[in-house]
Amino acid sequence: MNRSIITKTAAMIIAATLSFGLASCGSSDSSSSKVSVSQKSEDISSSAPADPGADTSADGESQAPSGEVKGETKNWGIYTVLVPEGWTLRTGDVFNDNDETVCSVKKSDLSYFNLNCETEDTQKKKYEYNKKTYTLNQKDLPASTIAGIEWNGFEYGNEIGKGFELYGKSNGRFIRVSGVGIAFDSPEAKAVLGSLAVTAAEDESTPDESTADVSNPDESTADVSTPDESTADVSTPDESTADGGAPAVSPDAALADKGKVVLNGAAFGMGDKFADVKDKLGDQAKPPKSSKPCVPGAQDVEFNYYPGLTVQVNYEGTVIAATISEDDAPGRDASLAAGVKIGSSRDDVKALMGEPGSEDEFGLQYMEGDLRISIYDREDEGVFCISIEDSSLPF
Repeated sequence: MNRSIITKTAAMIIAATLSFGLASCGSSDSSSSKVSVSQKSEDISSSAPADPGADTSADGESQAPSGEVKGETKNWGIYTVLVPEGWTLRTGDVFNDNDETVCSVKKSDLSYFNLNCETEDTQKKKYEYNKKTYTLNQKDLPASTIAGIEWNGFEYGNEIGKGFELYGKSNGRFIRVSGVGIAFDSPEAKAVLGSLAVTAAEDESTPDESTADVSNPDESTADVSTPDESTADVSTPDESTADGGAPAVSPDAALADKGKVVLNGAAFGMGDKFADVKDKLGDQAKPPKSSKPCVPGAQDVEFNYYPGLTVQVNYEGTVIAATISEDDAPGRDASLAAGVKIGSSRDDVKALMGEPGSEDEFGLQYMEGDLRISIYDREDEGVFCISIEDSSLPF
């Protein structure tokens, strides 16, 4: 037998022996407090019947076919998914690493799968935006059912950088998978998608509870008969005002209302058309600039600068993000509709916005659906930056 073949075979046996030894000792995982390993490292096809035509060893065990992907099946939030060997599971997203509806299976920053559970409307918007964005060699994929989930989508890219986008529904949840730097027909994609399972969505109401009030007309209309009480707060808008003369929003209001941006008496929220408020905001502090996100084929995002306020507008003319700070242009007239502005204390923020979703030494985070409001402060100067962004809006 050729000496080089013997040498390579011996090296492979030694490497395999070392890997088994290391696996038995275990390893530290920075996400171990958030991710529980539900089963040992195994073949993605381990649950399938053995292939009669597969090679077998002397003791009758199946040999690993070429291109097989091994890894650990891990749980995070609503997901159970295979994480290939050498890859990592990133929980949540940049806004909230505890978000149980989002995770990434990553090989590197240029090669990964993003898993997102969204509303049907958000899923549709993001899929359509990505289809307009990733146009290089784009090709629709045939509908396919993998691990019980029916997927539709497209693939794109070339040999240097392939990718794909899928959408589907599983157990009442709308799931979107973005494969970046990975081909749809790659062994890794087949393994990860073949392992994916999603927990069932909880019913929002039960028939008995939802019809309880309807069965008693007198009780169900009791509050409706007292309009004076239900409109008491609405009739007194002058009690508090945000900067710019607009009535301040109650701390109990929806985050989308509290998070509207107010400048010179004009208010706007994420998803509004910029043209509707542009002339009402006053003169811009400096000319607008355009920049492309760091993704192939992305459309320009326009940055508009006002005193103490930067507004980001996408290719459709929709406001997708805003930042209240003096980094780009000095000025302290901009505020949130709830009344929070540059210089507000942390106690003021909580009084105006309510309790945050999370809080640390750097600031407070408010989240509702896809809307995120990050308020950063310093002990000696109060709030110095307010970031508002809706991740469901295409950029």
